[in-house]
Amino acid sequence: MADSLFAWIAFAAILLIPYETKTLTASTADSLARGALWAAILSAGALTKVNFLYFLGLVVPTLFVTRMRQTGLRSALVALASFSACSLPTAAYWIRYGLPALKYGWASSFGHVADFYKISWSQFLSYELHRSTGLLLPVIVVISGVVYLAVKRRKVLFSTEVLPLLIMVGYCAIALASSNKEIRFLFSGIIALPYLAGLLISPNTDGFSRKSSTIAAMVTFCCLAAASLPLLHRPDKQSIHKSEEVVAKAIDSDAKRVLLATDSSTLNYNLLRIAIALSSRPSVEPDTLSWRAAAGTPIEDDFRVIRQSDLIVYQDKSASDLPDPILSIFPPATNQRVAEYEQFAQEHLSSVPITVVDDMRFYRIRDRLQ
Repeated sequence: MADSLFAWIAFAAILLIPYETKTLTASTADSLARGALWAAILSAGALTKVNFLYFLGLVVPTLFVTRMRQTGLRSALVALASFSACSLPTAAYWIRYGLPALKYGWASSFGHVADFYKISWSQFLSYELHRSTGLLLPVIVVISGVVYLAVKRRKVLFSTEVLPLLIMVGYCAIALASSNKEIRFLFSGIIALPYLAGLLISPNTDGFSRKSSTIAAMVTFCCLAAASLPLLHRPDKQSIHKSEEVVAKAIDSDAKRVLLATDSSTLNYNLLRIAIALSSRPSVEPDTLSWRAAAGTPIEDDFRVIRQSDLIVYQDKSASDLPDPILSIFPPATNQRVAEYEQFAQEHLSSVPITVVDDMRFYRIRDRLQ
């Protein structure tokens, strides 16, 4: 959800540049309104994901220089002052809470967390293109557009009109340079690049009337809304089957605190929360040990969390599971200490699990500590 929202906000931020180029008004009121518009879109992006700082650092100077060239220095300064004033709440939030987000963003993209997901370009591209063949369409559209520009409108490639396209290409290049390559990090490019290439290909005209533009925007919105309707029916209750078994075992054993010692795409904290919300006993409290090792939490703290729980759950890694980090249902980063956790449970809590269900093992904890 956050990645999709981020992608559309990044696209809107990029479109501010051609909008600023093609709509020329130098009045003070318009400059104030432009600054407020910049702040509304860019603040929304800055509050969505830390990655948006890339667009913030490039789009704002580009907008200022573009407005200064189009309408003069005074108009640009008024717009910048309006933008700064309207952005103060977001700036205050980042000053107060931004450092942890920056550290986590760096660790997940180029730091120690990203290394757990490190794969080659060939692995990433072959897997994503095989899984999502529809990605070929925007790639083909963008490549075709760039080839057309190089052949028919070469001058455009050396003008300021190409800046939005270059900014988005730069973001995609950084995303691909990260060790942690996931297709969701490229949503911005997948959405924006075909549109930006289309803007460059389109000949310069006087544009459309406000009425025609409004109708076109409404039709586009309706098409996008219609395209999203099938997503309303995608959730499959079978995906929380294992979590429902955990909840059932918790109810049978009167366990209030359930702790997941393993993390997988078939049994994890988020799926367990959904199963609890749909169960007859939503008072069960879920917790997980995933990401604690990656975050540098001492293992003694993990043992303390285990002792404070009522039921601890382990899931066996299937022999058919693939070793590739991007293909495995057991992410390496969230399952670093599983062996230590189970050894602790066997030595200090119980020599054998109280129940084995399919590929899951349950250890009852509180009775052992009393």
